[in-house]
Amino acid sequence: MLTPKTKNWTAVAPSRFPWEQDALDFIFEKFPASPEYLAWSNFEFSAEDGSINESDLLIASPWGVFFIEIKSRPGRLTGDNAFWTWTGEDGRRRVDDHPLRLANLKSKRLKTLLGRQSAFLKSPVPFIQPLIFCSAPGLDFQLPPDTRSFVYVRDCPEKNRLGILAAIFQREGAGLQKCIDRPVNRPTLKAFAEAMAQAGLRKQPRKVADFILDRLRYESPTNTFQDWEAHHTTSESTRRLVRIYLTSRQTSKEDRQAIVQASKWEFRTLEKLDHPAILKALVPAESELGPAIIFNFDPTAQRLDHYLTQNGAQLDVSSRLELLRQVADAVRYAHGKGVVHRALSPECIFVLTDKTGVARVLIYNWQSGGRLPDHSFSGLSNPPTTMHSARLMEEPSLAFLAPETLLSGNEPSESMDVFSLGALAYYLFGGQAPALDAAQLEAKLKSTPSRSLELREICDGVSETIAKLVRESTRASVMARWSIDDFLTQLNNILDELNRPENQIADPRDADNGHQLSNGFVVERVLGRGASAKALLVTKGDARCVLKVAKDPDSNRRLDKEFAILKKLSFPNIVKAFERYDIHGLTTFTVELAGEQTLARLLKDDGPLILEMLQRHGEELLRAVHYLDQQGIFHRDIKPENIGIHKCLRLFDFSLASADPTELRAGTLDYIDPFL
Repeated sequence: MLTPKTKNWTAVAPSRFPWEQDALDFIFEKFPASPEYLAWSNFEFSAEDGSINESDLLIASPWGVFFIEIKSRPGRLTGDNAFWTWTGEDGRRRVDDHPLRLANLKSKRLKTLLGRQSAFLKSPVPFIQPLIFCSAPGLDFQLPPDTRSFVYVRDCPEKNRLGILAAIFQREGAGLQKCIDRPVNRPTLKAFAEAMAQAGLRKQPRKVADFILDRLRYESPTNTFQDWEAHHTTSESTRRLVRIYLTSRQTSKEDRQAIVQASKWEFRTLEKLDHPAILKALVPAESELGPAIIFNFDPTAQRLDHYLTQNGAQLDVSSRLELLRQVADAVRYAHGKGVVHRALSPECIFVLTDKTGVARVLIYNWQSGGRLPDHSFSGLSNPPTTMHSARLMEEPSLAFLAPETLLSGNEPSESMDVFSLGALAYYLFGGQAPALDAAQLEAKLKSTPSRSLELREICDGVSETIAKLVRESTRASVMARWSIDDFLTQLNNILDELNRPENQIADPRDADNGHQLSNGFVVERVLGRGASAKALLVTKGDARCVLKVAKDPDSNRRLDKEFAILKKLSFPNIVKAFERYDIHGLTTFTVELAGEQTLARLLKDDGPLILEMLQRHGEELLRAVHYLDQQGIFHRDIKPENIGIHKCLRLFDFSLASADPTELRAGTLDYIDPFL
């Protein structure tokens, strides 16, 4: 470890971690011994909003002021502007939020704090540029180029690679603007040093009750609270989550009272709830920054958005549905106790994975919740209205809120959580949030015919049952929206379907090769899809036929009419209908296979028919049409695609035979009489 003697480097506290000290030593070794270069390492400060802010390294020089956050994980680093994924040499992956947002927030807080010191009464504080130093030697740095701004690794002259040193001492690197003139002059550097001394930097253990704060776990974007991992003063292994509500420096008395009330509401609410999928609050506490709550907590727990980023590629449909079921079950339990969460989102849900790989959820962030009108809490009303309710809700959650949640005068209701459950399902299966914010969500709901989230707009491979789960639970109209019981019933039905024998499927519309249907038919292959139905080639014992399936319940009547027409017909060149079935609420019927290929396929593969086949099949088609004319039936869509060829020609697909005679444009345009 290097020690600052002749250099203007103030180590406010020694680093607790060898890898962090190694990163500091790397910069210190090249740090100039000059009065124009100043550094402070391992300090913390209390910002004007009351938050605790830790800093790894701050450097002030003629080339700028840099707030440097050190990230020392080895292995491979990938990610985007939202999340980083670290993959260790053992293959284990960890997902974190992109650190630049928090570093930028700390930089702004520090600038505000310094601006209130007497050293800067007559001059402005220079801009403080946040930088991220990924310090692990040999790091496989694979961030995409468009996400590397202000993120640097170690400089390596042998590989002609610029890094953190070039960024600090030359202003060279991704995101930094090269300066001809030095942007910070000597008087400003002198004032900066004085302001840092006046700000009262320190690095000492912070305690809440009997717990010492170790690591900032989450910073509320609304500056309402901070979540810290902490350990007990007498046992390093006894770890908890400490939430501190930042009331000490709120701008108004009303805001302070509102946040205090929110902290009381959250604890009293969680005291009332005892469910394995709800994070357990142990005791309330007081701190120098405001009221606190101590939670039972496992440090290996991940936020749901982090968990999906890390494990999404390995999660099957059943696993995603099970996560959703756990959340929905806990929400229904809370409703039974008279509590509504109101702000469910991926950021409000932890996922904890046991040694066998089984995941379970833990819901938290109940500070913006409410009580149902028919229930009461002794001595406790709904969260305060003096502070805008959105202030108590985390920004990422706003895109998951029911439209009515933020409207003034609306009492908490179960339907608010149902909407958020549907939005969570959209996120789980679509891989993206429903919207960027509440305004975009509202516009999205208005743009769809169903006035709800349509999962198939972004994920056309998802089943209709899951798409319906999302659609019916996210309707903008509260009256049209499913209840929590409806949601769980549908969800459990979907899980039951998935847990059936591997090749059995309930909804024939989702059937594919090898699937077994509830009526015993096994799908050999999908023949095609039309405007009103899907055709499957199926087998059952020695029987082999076509199963025609209604596209949706609205098409049931059309298929019933087609089946009734076919049952009346008996002619060698027209397919025979066999049996009708109701499967999963849909009309289906079996019909004779017209042939191994259609006339359209035959013409495409072999070209025009030879004269003999043209005459034979032409006569067969004419006889079939003559027979239909005798029966008073009009096919309305005769074309090569609806003619099967085997030993003889067979006409199939009578779906338009029941069309109204006045619908002159029924059928395929290229084959309609042009004089009609």
